[in-house]
Amino acid sequence: MSKKTPDQRAIADAYYPELSRIGKAIASPNRLEILDLLRQGPRCVDDIAAHLGLTAANVSQHLKQLREARLVESEKDAQRVFYRVANDNVCRFVCALQTVADQQLAEVAELRRTVLDIPDDLSVKEIEELARSGKATVVDVRPPVEFDAGHMSGAINIPLPEVAARIDELPRDQDLVVYCRGVYCVLALEAVRVLREHGLRAHRLPLGIVDMRSRRWRVERTRQPRGARQSRSPSSSRKKSR
Repeated sequence: MSKKTPDQRAIADAYYPELSRIGKAIASPNRLEILDLLRQGPRCVDDIAAHLGLTAANVSQHLKQLREARLVESEKDAQRVFYRVANDNVCRFVCALQTVADQQLAEVAELRRTVLDIPDDLSVKEIEELARSGKATVVDVRPPVEFDAGHMSGAINIPLPEVAARIDELPRDQDLVVYCRGVYCVLALEAVRVLREHGLRAHRLPLGIVDMRSRRWRVERTRQPRGARQSRSPSSSRKKSR
């Protein structure tokens, strides 16, 4: 006896409320920023709160909603709990959301063009090629915890607050390619400004570590960051949650 075909209305009534859980979880600028930050590597509540300028209690509430939608996971390390994105699909989801916003929302595209673009004698494509050629010094200006969690192979880490004091560590006879968290992050913008003021040939690479991974660039870790573990596939995460 053949199985009865499910009723389309019943399927829709069961499916779309579940799908809307994701929409509700990200319907907050703060939660979107938390997800974007966690794409850089695991963070504890206090670190996230300091980055967003929120209280730890407020951040904990946002993380609770993200966990309920299974967009983030947590793991205790000593006395602190570290949060991370649930899997690579969540990273790609945030990236896709940013792409849609950039293409569909004029305000977002205008923000990137007027505030986040920096004049350069090289095109973005040329800067990308320079970064991968081995003919430039690649500088990651993110905090060490993010650098340790993953960085472009061969890059050196000089966090933005240390750039001016460590100018002498950088070559003056070679181009510098500077990157941070991605196109909507200002760390590399400010670092390039400082480096150019000191007479160095610096270029901003408007890519983050997630972008590099998606393009299959070589990415490496300095060490296993706290709260991190080998990323799991979405299917293995589902099996554990049953």
